[in-house]
Amino acid sequence: MNKILKKITTFFLAMSLTFSMGMAAFADEPTQEELLKQYYAALAKMQGTAQGANQNAAADSSLEMVVYQKMMALKATFPEGMPYTNDTIYRSTHMKERKFVGAGCVAFATAIQDNVFDPKAKVKTERTALSNWALQHNVGSYTHVDGVWVPLANGVPYDGNDPVVRASFEKVWNTIRPGDVLNCQLHTFIVLSKDANGITIAEGNYSGKVHWGRTISKEALSRGLMWKQTMY
Repeated sequence: MNKILKKITTFFLAMSLTFSMGMAAFADEPTQEELLKQYYAALAKMQGTAQGANQNAAADSSLEMVVYQKMMALKATFPEGMPYTNDTIYRSTHMKERKFVGAGCVAFATAIQDNVFDPKAKVKTERTALSNWALQHNVGSYTHVDGVWVPLANGVPYDGNDPVVRASFEKVWNTIRPGDVLNCQLHTFIVLSKDANGITIAEGNYSGKVHWGRTISKEALSRGLMWKQTMY
């Protein structure tokens, strides 16, 4: 690594550390996420396209770690077991994006996401084809299967094997990241982490309380996931 690259690395790592320690910044200063992107962009320019691609992947991983750490820090504000019911109202701070005022589980997930991401971040929604499937099969009720609300068609729970719904689920699944908000029919929650087998979540109105750390398998999620909202 040449002297110029070392200087770039030292500068951006120092700036990242400053932000991670919670030091205040002026409104016109870059966020930690922006600094990380600038850092890896500089590496990509100096080291070439192939290495740059690898560094971009590393930047994504670094951003996800920052998001995860910010979410876990919010456990002090929303501790395990804190009452959080449908009587708990939240008005989004990202009103231009969400125009959201809600209660219960969706209020909790939105509040966590709002507190983690930059207020200027765009809210993007991806949907699976499960809602269309439910309409086509005249679904009017749902049942709880493996921790997920699943639509009932003629009294039979959806098995996750409809090819169109499955393909749309896999597309959404591949883009799920920490800090994304997911909706499964009658319940909404936020993703803390994800691996090949499933996700770990935080949720409000879980038996009327805040709960951190429940896991949902990928297969269970495939039977109930309606939409994902991301701010990446």
